[in-house]
Amino acid sequence: MLPAASAAALPQWPQANSDLAADPDVTFGVLPNGLRYAVRHNVTPPGQVSMRFAILAGSMEEAHDQEGLAHVLEHMAFRGSAHVPDGEMISTLQRLGLRLGADLNASTSRTMTTYQFDLAKGDAQSVDTGLMLFREIASELTLDPKRLDAERKIVTAEAHTRTPAEMQYEAMSSNAVFGDHPYARLPIGRIEVIQNAPVQRLRDFYEAYYRPENAMLVIVGDIDPADIVAKLTAKFSDWKGRGKAGPEPGPIAVKTPQPLKVVLADIPGLTPAAQGLQLYYRHAWRPFRADAANTEESEIAVLAGMALNVRLAQMLEVSGRPAVALSALSLSDEPPLLRMDRSSAGFVSNWQNALALLVKARRQFLQTGLSADELKLVVAQRRSLYQQLVAMSSAQQSPALASGILYNGATGNVSRNAKQLLEFFNRVVTKLTPERVIAVARKLAAKDEPIIVLAPPQPIAGGEQALRDVYAKAEAAPVAPYQPPAAKTWHYTDFGTPGTVAEKRDVAAGVTMIRFANGVRLTVKPTDFAKGQILVSVQFGHGQLDLPRDKVTAADFGVSAMNFGGLDDMTMTELGQALAGRGVDAFAQQGGTAFTLGRTTGPVTPDALELQMQLFAARLAHPGWRTEFWPGLIASLANSDDADLSSPMNVWGREGPALLHPDDARWVANTGALRASWTPDQAVAFMKPIVETAPIEIVMVGDITIDRAIEVTAKTFGALPPRIETKEPAGLREAHFPGPVTAPVVLHHNGPDSQALAVIAWPTTDGFADRMDTHAAAVLSSVIQERAIARLRNAEGKTYTPIVGTDFSQVFPGYGVLMAMAQVEAVDVDEVFATFDDIAADILAHGISDDEFQRALKPRIEGSERNQTNNLFWLRALVGAQADPRKLDFAATQAEEFHKVTLADVMKSAKKWLDRKRSWRAEVIPRAKAAAASGQ
Repeated sequence: MLPAASAAALPQWPQANSDLAADPDVTFGVLPNGLRYAVRHNVTPPGQVSMRFAILAGSMEEAHDQEGLAHVLEHMAFRGSAHVPDGEMISTLQRLGLRLGADLNASTSRTMTTYQFDLAKGDAQSVDTGLMLFREIASELTLDPKRLDAERKIVTAEAHTRTPAEMQYEAMSSNAVFGDHPYARLPIGRIEVIQNAPVQRLRDFYEAYYRPENAMLVIVGDIDPADIVAKLTAKFSDWKGRGKAGPEPGPIAVKTPQPLKVVLADIPGLTPAAQGLQLYYRHAWRPFRADAANTEESEIAVLAGMALNVRLAQMLEVSGRPAVALSALSLSDEPPLLRMDRSSAGFVSNWQNALALLVKARRQFLQTGLSADELKLVVAQRRSLYQQLVAMSSAQQSPALASGILYNGATGNVSRNAKQLLEFFNRVVTKLTPERVIAVARKLAAKDEPIIVLAPPQPIAGGEQALRDVYAKAEAAPVAPYQPPAAKTWHYTDFGTPGTVAEKRDVAAGVTMIRFANGVRLTVKPTDFAKGQILVSVQFGHGQLDLPRDKVTAADFGVSAMNFGGLDDMTMTELGQALAGRGVDAFAQQGGTAFTLGRTTGPVTPDALELQMQLFAARLAHPGWRTEFWPGLIASLANSDDADLSSPMNVWGREGPALLHPDDARWVANTGALRASWTPDQAVAFMKPIVETAPIEIVMVGDITIDRAIEVTAKTFGALPPRIETKEPAGLREAHFPGPVTAPVVLHHNGPDSQALAVIAWPTTDGFADRMDTHAAAVLSSVIQERAIARLRNAEGKTYTPIVGTDFSQVFPGYGVLMAMAQVEAVDVDEVFATFDDIAADILAHGISDDEFQRALKPRIEGSERNQTNNLFWLRALVGAQADPRKLDFAATQAEEFHKVTLADVMKSAKKWLDRKRSWRAEVIPRAKAAAASGQ
């Protein structure tokens, strides 16, 4: 840490010591006390401001008897300061329209603690309030022992929201890679420290690391940068560190040669996503300087990794798919501690073949190099990414910009804009050769043996030695140059005679609805919210509603059959190569009311729109239905049933939907026993007729004209054979709520005794029955949640976060729910039910104060107003709007109607729905404790 003495001793932004220029639109500066700040004017979203305040210290800086206190201190930042009473910080921000969790948040990592305010408005009151609160966090926290005792319980409850399996896996992996270095510590800390550490040890950390020379402040939004700099200078210039600055751990010592190390993480209850294979190749830390030479080297290293990953996708496709995905040569710095590259396999079904492939591919690449064609492919992919960033740069969102500037500064990288990134990349690749790429890869890739971490779905025969044997065999195998398969080119450009428009009508909110002669429907909303960005989605069929009502079948994997099947003459890998660098992609999902084709990478640019529509149309008109993926998918899910039972929230996520939609198999989760009898042909048989015949609806929102939308749709979907709309099957949209219960429905989980879940659900009605009631109930849910937080969290420390919300269905007539839940210890479940019942009864008997009402209503108003200028909101709102115009009307009037919600409306909603006798409830308790209580 540097003292705030002379200008030469002050910390600097990375560009101060670099020959790279930073984003000229950002005003960077350093106050005389060492606080670094960055301010940028940005008008997306209009009128809003994003503020980030970071202390560059986290769990890595804690002493052994402080493990977890960086995170506790983050919590205590909201529990009172010299000028803001306990609890008032959150209330103050809510009155400004901030939503807890979404706009008001904080987080602690290994190296940094970040406080985040996304202000609904950039007026002087909001900005001044945000700066004042950050200044209080900086040095004015009271750290009252009584409030600390309450917060200890909350942080402990937060720790208990994570399953022991995932905590054990993360700790095991960290210890394997980082050893006994403090970086290996998990930010959540040690429970014994959280519960017992003296308040002085918290103050010690606060004074050692919450110092101006160790802090960054970033403000981006619809503001005048000069005005903001003047404000923050006035507010923070008097901040001084107390006492001696805290020490920083040095780099991780890496001695060479490093022997092979194997860690077998045989941990029951891991989710399928965690059941993977990791190879960590470590090498000594080399200080990173963000200059042009090092940045060029890093860019080339990224291209090397991309090229190897293209190979891995090709190798995976012809090797029986031992995993769903492979990646290798992922170079990274764990700043400023360690350099390493990593190979990994996800959703592993055959670990032996996956490990052999990863080792073979890395050795082959580093020893024999890559071809000019391989380099050309990944250069096109990388350039396309930068070009898309440039095209969309005028619509960058302030929250993302603020977080990006902060991240770059904290990790020693120069913040550059999209144009600078593209120009630099083009200079790097102008004369780039395969020989230069492989030379950089060989320089940066570790030469010693890796640390192998395997988390298998099932115990493996031979244990760690089996991994060593497979690795040794792969390392000893001869290496020959890679021979890539012949590349295929994109040819799905002609779908027949362009379709004609049968109907076109302009409706509310600037929306135009079109129907083509073949029955395809197109809904378009041109906006100027995000220049150069278009959101597109394609809907077909009824999604989850199409699943059988009477039994669970392989239809659950119908979408998987579509996604992995590729096109009729192109595998998914061939498809990816043919479209590499062209800014398009397509992924199918099963939604609640439709199957959807969308993009995994967000908006599409206007230049890529026609190709994107060709890809979407080809996925429906020319599906491949390959089923080689099936064994790997089923095998990778082998442990999912254990994971689903490993925590109360997992159990509720699995069983809750079926309980709230009784006698309807569409909400029942599949099991390993069911999957064992299913075949891929069954999944294809379900999905194929839907893909081939279901009516198609397309929604476009963003930087698009009506004429252009019609043109590209006419040449693709409009040219397809007719899609005849038929009457929905009887009962498709029928659902009923479970009847009231006198005692909670009991579910069990296999996790620790410290975890349980209490759920109360009050039946309501659908979202169209009375829109004002829908809005009033949403405000009511916020009031209930705030009261639950005050009692169950802040006063009693029994839960991390009570959750209360509403879902007034727009699908099922008469169906809706107001739900409250809290994860607590099993002994506190009855108290949670009693607390929620008491809150409901008190609201009915004594009402809601005006301040409560305003703090609940204001964020709803601000959120609904933001939605009106949000393309994603409109994309979702317009799905199905041609068939049901009420959806568009609901979306278009939402902001206006929230302004009209009164306290009397909220009380009316409370009296209508908060009836104890009508409520349904469930508890998820530890299976072991339940068995012990019953004497089993």
